[in-house]
Amino acid sequence: KQVQVVWENKKNRKPRKVFVDIGANCGNTYYQHRQEHKDDADEWEAYLWEPSPQMHQFFLNDLKEEYPDVHIIPYAAGVKDGEVKLFVHQGQEHVSDKSQFRDQGKCDANSPYNPSGGTTMFGGAKVAGEPVNVKVVNFLSWLKELELSDQDKFILKIDAEGAEFEILDQMLSDDNDNNICLTDPIKIEFHPDIVPRSADLDPKFETFGDNFPKLFKEKCGHDVNLTLLS
Repeated sequence: KQVQVVWENKKNRKPRKVFVDIGANCGNTYYQHRQEHKDDADEWEAYLWEPSPQMHQFFLNDLKEEYPDVHIIPYAAGVKDGEVKLFVHQGQEHVSDKSQFRDQGKCDANSPYNPSGGTTMFGGAKVAGEPVNVKVVNFLSWLKELELSDQDKFILKIDAEGAEFEILDQMLSDDNDNNICLTDPIKIEFHPDIVPRSADLDPKFETFGDNFPKLFKEKCGHDVNLTLLS
């Protein structure tokens, strides 16, 4: 009976608009999202995942002041809860002022590049500098708690310096989780160059980006609306 009540509530509720950004960095993709949805920008629920303490200190705290309804999630997204070493990109480990970042710390919504470079969870990456310990949250479990449905508009962006492989692989392979099929669009930057240098990543991920559209269609029964980031 309780399950039926929940189902009825979801069925009759107003459709939601949800934007989830894994690897938000300075927030440039969120600013771009607002530009692309000028007419209804304030109607979107926004969840920005970014584990780098520097990005919160120099960029995302300011974004939160500008847009208080945005949810800033200061953790790394993964396939299980825990902790991980996050490697700050070389040359930015000891930044003490925003102006010390590339382009004087400009967070440009019209550029695919962000002012800080980024971070990676893989010490074998060419750009990996000094590590910091960060919390990892099971993204699939978190996403299920949003209780999305096919009534909702769901945009998912992932630029996670290699962490995208396991997250997307599990979303595709979990028969009890259909959330990836709700994405429209899904925006991804794949990092196959990290795979050979990481003992933690399955070699199959070197071609995962090429195979992703086929894998998506096999699971979801329709073509993916995919934007490849660079």
